[in-house]
Amino acid sequence: MINNAANGSNAPVSVTSTQLTFTVLSISANTATKLTWQNLRVRPAAGTPLARGNLTETGTATMAGVRTNSNFGALREISGAAQRLTINSQLSTINTAGVAFAQQPVISINDQFGNPRTTANGAADNVTVVTAAVATHSTASLSNLVGTLSTVSLNGLITFTNLSYNIAETITVQYSSPSIQSSTNPPIQVLPAPASQLFIAQQPASGVVGSNLAVQPIVVTRDPYGNNSSAGLPLNLNLSLNLNQGSGPLLGTTNFDIGASAGNGLVTFTDLRIDAAGTNKQLTATAAGMVSTASQTFTVTRADQTITFNSLANTVSISGNTASIIGAGAVTVRASQPGDTNYNAATSFDRSFTISQAPITVTADSKGRLYGATNPPLTGVLAGVQYGDNITATYTTAATQGSSIGSYPIVPSLNDPNNKLPNYQLSTTNGSLTVSSAALSVTASNASRLYGQGNPVFGGTLVGVQNGDDITAVYTTAATLSSGVGGYAIFPMLNDPNNKLPNYQLSTTNGSLTVSAAALSVTASNATRLYGQTNPIFSGSLVGVQNGDDISAVYTTAAAQGSAVGSYAITPALNDPNNKLPNYQLSTTNGMLTISASSLSVTASNACRLYGQTNPVFDGSLAGVQNGDNITAIYTSTATPSSPIGAYPITPVLSDPDLKLPNYLLSTINGLLTVTNANSVPVITAISVADDVASLSFTTDAGRSYQVEFKDSLNDAAWNPLTNLTGNGEVMSVSDETTTSDSRFYRVVTQ
Repeated sequence: MINNAANGSNAPVSVTSTQLTFTVLSISANTATKLTWQNLRVRPAAGTPLARGNLTETGTATMAGVRTNSNFGALREISGAAQRLTINSQLSTINTAGVAFAQQPVISINDQFGNPRTTANGAADNVTVVTAAVATHSTASLSNLVGTLSTVSLNGLITFTNLSYNIAETITVQYSSPSIQSSTNPPIQVLPAPASQLFIAQQPASGVVGSNLAVQPIVVTRDPYGNNSSAGLPLNLNLSLNLNQGSGPLLGTTNFDIGASAGNGLVTFTDLRIDAAGTNKQLTATAAGMVSTASQTFTVTRADQTITFNSLANTVSISGNTASIIGAGAVTVRASQPGDTNYNAATSFDRSFTISQAPITVTADSKGRLYGATNPPLTGVLAGVQYGDNITATYTTAATQGSSIGSYPIVPSLNDPNNKLPNYQLSTTNGSLTVSSAALSVTASNASRLYGQGNPVFGGTLVGVQNGDDITAVYTTAATLSSGVGGYAIFPMLNDPNNKLPNYQLSTTNGSLTVSAAALSVTASNATRLYGQTNPIFSGSLVGVQNGDDISAVYTTAAAQGSAVGSYAITPALNDPNNKLPNYQLSTTNGMLTISASSLSVTASNACRLYGQTNPVFDGSLAGVQNGDNITAIYTSTATPSSPIGAYPITPVLSDPDLKLPNYLLSTINGLLTVTNANSVPVITAISVADDVASLSFTTDAGRSYQVEFKDSLNDAAWNPLTNLTGNGEVMSVSDETTTSDSRFYRVVTQ
């Protein structure tokens, strides 16, 4: 054995990242030994290459057939299942719209530790499909990449070849595949392509003859993908804006330099106008080498001439071309036109008419409120006020917050600080304030308790009491301590000593007291016994009986005294003569009776015989048989009459026709048959004396009879017998406690 370790035991080793070390302290001589490595595994750290290489032996211990550089085989770990994507080659950071990215992405399919799934790592991945898509935008664009966006892996790699993007902005690109952790490229910038077309960024709006357009056009240069771009513009590039639809002329500055040294791709017009009225007018912007663009259509309208109006009475106020009546009575309005450099003055024209009193009505709105509430805002309708006259209405009532239910008039009155009411014919209508019963609700809260417990303190809600009225609620139920499982009504009752309840609309809601089953648990205790024994007295626990209910438990099992080794349920059963169990939530837990194997020992007795004789009848002892099981023992030996001198095991063999042995824990002890030489001579090997007791040891043959003899003097004529015994094939000892002489001589003779 190695290091005195028992066969099959474990031994400590030290572990590093590259080496397993086992230290040999001792080894049994002339005995074949074997050291077995089990569960040898290698797991690389995340992000490191997979481990591979040969297993070799190093150290100072010597093992036959093993050299210092012996190769015990190759160790290699293959990559795991596809778990995440890794970007091997990033997209180029600066790109041009519509042009394939200068550096296309290369994606690696890796396992959870970051190891590539390639042929070199023992797991070539040729089936994973990876899709590239824009993950984030720096603008409001929702565009995606252009090109082949999904590609199948080849030996663990995804190589995109023709990806591009058409919008000028900063984006991130995500690479994804179902059930695999995605990876996102750092932000990349897409710049506009060279300018190739004109675009009217701000459209012109309709105008008036003789005035500049209300909104002046703005023209920009764009690339073929609609991105504003000044890339590739010459230093100077003339932009011309022309009226290509509708009558003109187009006046103002119509030509600007939009080249790189001037507008650099942007021109804002400031003084354009068209002095001809008409619809569907359209402008066109052109520049050499650029695709031209046309504006949306717009309208130019005629300018107005000025007419002046004046009032010849104080009952009308005129502003511009609007006359406002400010009082009742006769009025004359005069219209005049002074003329200008293009027109002669017109003859003035008067118009006379009478302004009558306007009808004005004030009607108080009828209102309603509940008892105890404050009066609502009192409102009404004041109809007929003209020209913004500062006439307002207020509304009042005699009802207060504490007024009882009933109807109360709402009376309107007018405020007229500027004395405008003489211009009106007034009509007044009262409203009505109706005080209605307030809602009063009393709700008993639900409650619950377990069977056998006292009722909880009941509560509830009383909602709607007004003005501090002395109204209170109490809650009762018919359920008592001993009431069975079920539902019981909880009734609310109101106390109203001041008789305020007629001012309320009462709503009563009963609650419910739920008496739930009490928890009752019965648990059978586990028990054990040996095979063949009677069952012990079973016990257990019964927890949760309420109100002294006459409920008890008994525990039984199907196992009998003769039941075989194994486990048998101990089942609790309840006695309930008064039928109280429906008030309980019963939890039953079986116990377990474990019948263990009984000890059974069979021991073969030792025997001896002389060489050439037949074997004696062997016997022995069989102890521990239970239940009268038909188990018997016989004893055999391989020795025959011709077997050489020596020791031979006597082996017990059990007979079990009824297959009862699985119920026993068997202990077997062999005997020993000693075959001896018939002519061997006993030899005294030791004699000692202590406390006047002589002891001597001598060799024996198994089964031979010996007599130990003595004499006090060699001159005595005869030997005296001390004891007789049968040899066991080993050195045997006898004691002589009867000596009284100073010396004594012994011999051993065969019989």
